[in-house]
Amino acid sequence: MGNTLKGVPFVGLQASLFGPDARALRGQGWPHPFFDRSTGEPIRTPIVLTRPEREALRPA
Repeated sequence: MGNTLKGVPFVGLQASLFGPDARALRGQGWPHPFFDRSTGEPIRTPIVLTRPEREALRPA
């Protein structure tokens, strides 16, 4: 299997080393636009739409 490291595709290895998840593991996920850093709480209260509300927003 050409470009692999012990069965891990090179592209998958790159994504794990340099992707957004890696930034979070290194503590570089802040400033975050949706959560307060000091409390970890959402900046805005999430709104959960009901099924009829979601259906009303879909294009016909």
